[in-house]
Amino acid sequence: MTRVLVVEDYPPLATVVAIALRRSTGHEVVRVGSIQRAEAAILEHPAFDVVVMDIDLPDGSGVELARRLLTAGNARTCVFFTASRDDQLRKDARSMGPVVDKLAPMSELVRVVLENLSAARQPMVAEAVNGAGVTALGVHTSGTRRRSDG
Repeated sequence: MTRVLVVEDYPPLATVVAIALRRSTGHEVVRVGSIQRAEAAILEHPAFDVVVMDIDLPDGSGVELARRLLTAGNARTCVFFTASRDDQLRKDARSMGPVVDKLAPMSELVRVVLENLSAARQPMVAEAVNGAGVTALGVHTSGTRRRSDG
């Protein structure tokens, strides 16, 4: 079964997101409200297929949490769901996964999550050494991924 971690500090919204993802996907959804609780959830269940998170959390940056989870292999993919208007934070987040605005319809978030789950399951293509450095396992130095089907 696919496992989804939702990291959102506003409880009513976190509940709506969790219900929408559970109903739309049938996947197991774990909901937490802070980085500290996300880290505790990871200790209990070390791997999630997708993490849906806010950028601005009460105890730190969702971008930094995503970076740690992706690097450690605790998440296959991350989707950011945020109201943040900080262009630099949104740019940093986009380097690790799509950013969906909290004002978007919930169906948009569900669509993006499903697309990213599908893409995360695609085999990645190893890239050759280029002038900018080594890019391996399909992760380009620009932070984007290339699927093996083109």
